[in-house]
Amino acid sequence: MESAVERAKAPKRIAVMTRPETANSATDEGESSTKPGVQAAAVRVLSYASTSNKPYDVSLEDQMITMAEYSSNQKGWVAAGKVVDAESGRPLRTRTALRQIEDAMRAGQVDAVLATEPSRFSRRHSELAYFIGLAERCGVQVWTTTTGPITNMMAVALHMVAGLGLDDRRCHTARRLKAVNEDGRHVGPAPYGYDVVRSGGQSGILKIRPEEALIVRKIYRSYLDGASLLAIVKELNEMRIPSPRGGKWKVTMLSKDGVLGVLHDMTYTGFVISGIYHTFEDATTGARMRVFKPRAEWNIARGRHEPIVAVEVFDAVQKRYAGERTAA
Repeated sequence: MESAVERAKAPKRIAVMTRPETANSATDEGESSTKPGVQAAAVRVLSYASTSNKPYDVSLEDQMITMAEYSSNQKGWVAAGKVVDAESGRPLRTRTALRQIEDAMRAGQVDAVLATEPSRFSRRHSELAYFIGLAERCGVQVWTTTTGPITNMMAVALHMVAGLGLDDRRCHTARRLKAVNEDGRHVGPAPYGYDVVRSGGQSGILKIRPEEALIVRKIYRSYLDGASLLAIVKELNEMRIPSPRGGKWKVTMLSKDGVLGVLHDMTYTGFVISGIYHTFEDATTGARMRVFKPRAEWNIARGRHEPIVAVEVFDAVQKRYAGERTAA
C-alpha cells in the first residue's frame, strides 16, 4: 500500500509557475522560452483525489487518470506524490489526508496541489478559502483540471456567491415551513407525548401518546407544586420512566435556556411552532452555528392536534421559571 504522500526525488525548490505552458507551447518567436544552457526548473505537483461514497475505487481511479492526463500536458510538471481521501464528507481540518497535504506544503515538498474540481477539497467555500490561503502562505498553488489555478480571491468570491444562494434557499425553506405551520401541522420530530402521523394525505399531524401525555402532565403539576427540576428528574429516573431519548432523564430535557424542553414547549398547549433558530456558517471554521431568534419572530399557529396541557397551566409554569431566573 503506497503512502499517503509519495515523495519523489525533488529538485531544488522553485517558485510555482502562475501559468504553466503546455508541452507543445513556445514563445511568440516560435523558440523555446528557456535560455540556452539553462535547464527549466520542475514544478512538483501533488495529486489529490477524494470521495465520500463507498465503494469509492472507481471514482478515485478516474480522478487520478484525469489528473495524470492533465499534468502530462503541462510543461515542467513532475509528480510529487498522490493523496487519496475517503473522508471528504467530514470537516476539512479533521481529515487525515488534508493534514498530510498541509504538512507537505509547510515542509516545502511540493509546488502545486492538483484536484479535478474545487469541491474535491471541500464543498464548504469557507473551508476552501482557508485551504487556498494556507497554500499561498506556503508558496504553493492550488490547481484543478476544470478551472486551472485557484487563488484565495477566487475562493472568497465563490464563498460569497454560495452565501447568496444559501440565503435564497433559507428564505424558501422558511416560507415553506411557515405555510405548513399556518396549516396547523407540525414541523420536525414529534415532541415527547406525541406521534407524527399522516392524515388526508398530509404529514405533520400530531397524535397524542396517552402514556407519555400522563408523564408530561405529571411534570407540569410537580413543577407548579414547588418541586425543583432536579427533584423531578430524580423522581422520573427512580420510577424508571424512559426519557424522550430512551435513556435517563436530564434537567436539560425539562428546561434548556428557558426555550427548549418539556416545560417550555408550546406544542403541548395546541400550537405548532417553527423558525425559532437562525442558522449560519462560521466564516473561519466552516462550522454550522445556530442562535435563538426573538420569540416575536417565531412562526406560531394554532395546531390541528389535541393539547396535553392547558394554556393557563403552561403560563403559570413560565411565570414561575421566569421568577426563579430573576431571583438567581
